[in-house]
Amino acid sequence: MTFKYFYARFFGDKEGSWTYFIKRYMEYASWMTIDVQFNNRNQAIGKEGRKLASFLGIIARNPKLTPLNIDDWRSFDQDQKKKLVELVRRKFSIPARDEDFVKKSLGKKWKNYKCELRCMYMTRYKTRDALIKSRPTRIPRDQWTGLVSYWFSDKGKVTTLEKTNT
Repeated sequence: MTFKYFYARFFGDKEGSWTYFIKRYMEYASWMTIDVQFNNRNQAIGKEGRKLASFLGIIARNPKLTPLNIDDWRSFDQDQKKKLVELVRRKFSIPARDEDFVKKSLGKKWKNYKCELRCMYMTRYKTRDALIKSRPTRIPRDQWTGLVSYWFSDKGKVTTLEKTNT
């Protein structure tokens, strides 16, 4: 059963909460784990690898699981990272040696999501107040305020300049 089929069956064409969707999907398919194959570089491959990547992208975009007001993935709580890996392992059969792949992939997808938000909102709204008022509905107010504050901080500006100059 695919994500699209499951989503359409339970939610129809209307948009639902991704958190609710993940919870329902995990409950519905708890008896089914997906075997993921990894290549010699410890990268997920094949159809199952794509499913894993999609699932990691959903988790990375969920502010309840991966808060946006943390500056850097490396400063993300290690216990929380372990919980995320356990969440993934409930659905996917992943060897212990490939847990690092899951963490790195989550970190990259989380960072890319924050970059997408920055591109979408910083080009449209130039001031901090305008950005805070234009908060996306699925992102909690405190996380959005923290993220916007980081974008306007000296550290956030320097990090952005370094990335654009490389």
